Amino acid sequence: MLIIVESPTKAKKIQSILRMKTLSTVGHFKDLPNSEIGVDLKTYEPTFVFHEKKAHLPDQLRSAAKGETVMLAGDPDREGYAISRHIFEEVKSVAKECLRMEIYEVTEKGLKESLAKAVPFEKTNEGLYNAFLGRRVGDRLVGYIL
Repeated sequence: MLIIVESPTKAKKIQSILRMKTLSTVGHFKDLPNSEIGVDLKTYEPTFVFHEKKAHLPDQLRSAAKGETVMLAGDPDREGYAISRHIFEEVKSVAKECLRMEIYEVTEKGLKESLAKAVPFEKTNEGLYNAFLGRRVGDRLVGYIL
C-alpha cells in the first residue's frame, strides 16, 4: 500500500505511525502555465502543466504506485481534492487500485479510521474538482483580462 499526501511533515508522521510507504507532493505539482493564459476562451477548458521544479514527480509517483493500492490522501478540501485528482490521473494506469482517504487526525486511531472509510476515487465528490476548476479558471481569466 502507498499513501500520498501533500505535506512532507504529514507524510513522515503517517509513515512512522502506520509503517506504510508514504510520499508527499509538497502541494500542487500541476498548474496553469506561467507564460500564457492557459485557458481556452471558447470552452474555458484549462491546460495544466507540471511545475518546473516538480517535473520529476509524475514519474516518481507512477514508479511508486505500480501494482500498489494507492491511498490518495490530499487534504479534505477543494485544493486537496484537486491535488489528489491530478495524482489519480498520473497513477491510475499503473496502480492496482486508487482510493480516496480523507485524514482529519494524524493519530493511530484517526489514520486507521480514515483507512477504513477510504472509497474508490472514481466514486468521490467530483464537485470538489469542478469547484477547484471554476476558481482556478476564474482567477486566471480575471487576472489576464483585467
